[in-house]
Amino acid sequence: MIPEFVYDHEWLRTSESISLPDSVAHVWYTRIDRQNVLFPELAETLSIAERSRVARLAFEDSRFKATVSRGMLRMLLAKYMHCAPHSLQIEITDSGKPYSAESSAPFFNVSHSGQMIAIAFSRNHPLGIDVEAIRSLPDAQKLAERYFFPREAEILKRLPSEEQGRFFFDCWVHKEAYMKALGKGFALSLRSFEVTDEQTQPFISPDDYRAWYYYPLHPAPGYVGALFIGDRAHEIRCWQID
Repeated sequence: MIPEFVYDHEWLRTSESISLPDSVAHVWYTRIDRQNVLFPELAETLSIAERSRVARLAFEDSRFKATVSRGMLRMLLAKYMHCAPHSLQIEITDSGKPYSAESSAPFFNVSHSGQMIAIAFSRNHPLGIDVEAIRSLPDAQKLAERYFFPREAEILKRLPSEEQGRFFFDCWVHKEAYMKALGKGFALSLRSFEVTDEQTQPFISPDDYRAWYYYPLHPAPGYVGALFIGDRAHEIRCWQID
C-alpha cells in the first residue's frame, strides 16, 4: 500500500481528531530528514522518561531520529484519543513494544529505518509494522542461512544476485512485523517460522495458533514494509506527513 494523501505540518499542529473505525487500520509515513522545523515541538511532547532514554543514545543522529519517532507517535496518537500529545501515558513492554493502558487507546506500533518512519493504528486488534531501507547486503546469503527458515534461505540462494537484496528485506520486514505484532520481538527466533506470500491466507502463529494476516507496504522508493494484524477484515489506509 502506498500513501493516498499527504498532510502537512500545519495539519499535525491542529486539534483536528481522527476517526478510527473498527474494520480499518491506519498507516502513517513520514521522513525523518524533513522534520527540522517541527523538531522542537516534537521534543516538547516527550515524557521525562522518554527524554532520559533519548539522552543516553551515543550519537546526535540517533537522538534526533528517536525524538522524531516518539514525538510523531504522540502527535498522531493524541488525534485518535482527543487529548494533548504530552499528556499521553505510553509504556513499554519487556520486549520493547510501546503501548498505552488507557481505555480509549487504540493498538499501535512504530518502525523506522533510514529516513523513514511508519506508524500503524488499529482500534481493536494488535498489530506489528516494520519498514526497511533497501541497501547493498553482500552477505545476504550467509545471514539468511543463519537467521531465516531453511526454505527461505534456499529461495534466496536460487535468485539472481540483483534480486537477492530485495527478497532479503521483503522477508525480513514480514518476519519482524509478525514478531512485533505478537509482542515478543527478537525473543522469537527468525528461524522458527516461515512467512507465506499469500496475503489472503492466514499466517498461523506457531506460538499461539492464532490466525494473523499480513499486508505488504510500499512507503517510498527504496523502502519495503509489512503490516501484520490479527484480523483479515481490515481495510488498510495509508497517509504521509510531509
